Amino acid sequence: MLLKLFNICAFILFIPIYPFVGLFFLTLLSYGALAKRLIRLYYGASFKGFLEGLDAIWNVETGSSRSMLNLLFFVESPLEGHSDIPERFLRDIRKTILEKLKNAPRQPYPRIFWTRRQRFGYCFWTDDSKLTIEDYVRFMEPIGKDGGGGGGSERKFLDEAQLHEFAGKVSNRHLPNGHAACWELLIGTEPVRQGKSDTATTVKYPMMLRLHHTAGDGMAIVKLILDTITGNHAALAARICTPAKPAEEPNKCGGLKLTQLLKLGLNGPAIVLRMIFRKTEKSYLSTTKVTNYKVANWHHEPPVEVPEQAVISIVKRTKQLVEGGRFSDVFLLALASSFQKFFDAKGEPAPEQGISVIVPGRAGSEAKSLKIKNRFTTRHQQLKIGRGVQLDSPDKLSKLRQQLSIIAQGSTCTRSNASHTVTSWFISTLTGMLPVPMLRLVVHSFRVNVVFSILPEIEQVSFQGLRMVDPVLLLPNTGNISVCLAVLTFGNKVHVGILADRTIVSSEEEAHLIVEEVVAEIQRMGKVLDEEQKMTSISFENE
Repeated sequence: MLLKLFNICAFILFIPIYPFVGLFFLTLLSYGALAKRLIRLYYGASFKGFLEGLDAIWNVETGSSRSMLNLLFFVESPLEGHSDIPERFLRDIRKTILEKLKNAPRQPYPRIFWTRRQRFGYCFWTDDSKLTIEDYVRFMEPIGKDGGGGGGSERKFLDEAQLHEFAGKVSNRHLPNGHAACWELLIGTEPVRQGKSDTATTVKYPMMLRLHHTAGDGMAIVKLILDTITGNHAALAARICTPAKPAEEPNKCGGLKLTQLLKLGLNGPAIVLRMIFRKTEKSYLSTTKVTNYKVANWHHEPPVEVPEQAVISIVKRTKQLVEGGRFSDVFLLALASSFQKFFDAKGEPAPEQGISVIVPGRAGSEAKSLKIKNRFTTRHQQLKIGRGVQLDSPDKLSKLRQQLSIIAQGSTCTRSNASHTVTSWFISTLTGMLPVPMLRLVVHSFRVNVVFSILPEIEQVSFQGLRMVDPVLLLPNTGNISVCLAVLTFGNKVHVGILADRTIVSSEEEAHLIVEEVVAEIQRMGKVLDEEQKMTSISFENE
């Protein structure tokens, strides 16, 4: 009752302001139309339009926070005769990209070869790039202390620590053409041994696809590399295993129905007031000084003998503990436990109100649309930090169910409330109207601690007889957000990546603690479920 009264009062309070708001947006539309006309006159046929809302918001960058999606993956090869893999892969992938993407009669993804520009405060695309395939696809610089060279029968081997350091350094680096290009693919020349060095029979070479977020979101970068490798959309659609739960899909951005528009008009003022006057609890994760120094780390799930012990299988079983449970709920619960241990290790108190987490989602079914674009919606959730599964607790199953229920209820609430509708509409529609200085104010006003993205399952793929293994997605630290995690399930194995600012996560070891504990907590959930199943079986046999 009080909430409805507040919404009505806020609406009445905003009635005198609505004409000025309308005049403001009318002025923006007029200025934007004039700017577009002038830009079109200057660039002619090479002008390809303004960046849309979901794209434009990612063009707001600073030197310490560039909007780069980094997909690190490996190509696997037998230990014997692997020395020519980098040269072969470089030659073949360049040829494939030219034939299937750049020089195809109908380019499937034309804007990845466009140029991002900015004039009169607006960002726009042009197709006048002079870059060649050699600019986009090239060798990595040597990572190891002794260097890896560009060929030869003997190559220096890397370890994971060297890769962590390299990924942290390159993650925020400029793209070609003064950072106006949309992507680059770096081919590693130094291999990593698979398993122990004295018994290893295979090696893997690191590759890094770096895509600017204006060209697409996390799922887009995965689609881009898979489509290049598989060579046709049908094969790609079959490889992306989208969960078939239409009810879980967020509202499509910009496609508001009449009832949603009415709700937006009635509840919008109250939501705006709450955003303005909302007090967020300060914690160790809060920062206003994001730097150019990043730390990267990841966890690759090792092979398991029993399929039920795989992390993705445990997640599927755990979410069934509560009605309407989702994959993201289980991972968020594991994240809450992981950050509790992080706070303990830093000697910092966990915030009583929890941490503010953004969980990006995709609108629509992945198998139906294979376009490389931004189609994300953002779900803002307050995540309560606390201890995870205690294996020595007698009521560990009931506690796990209770904790998961709290997370699930919070997820359902954030998905269904009007604030989520307003945020999705604002990001998809209004951000495209705002000049960059205004967009920068919007981006830096976000009061968020962590971004946690969970991508759909993807099946194993190969390229020219080489298996693609162990992909890790590193999300950008945008605005004042200093910690970003992404979960990518590939070939039935879970890979968790983290990119964080060193002001918050000061070392690779601390970053490794966070991702390792996410997986370890899920494995503890699996032990609870296995113990309960065993007890149930014994009881059934006794009967």
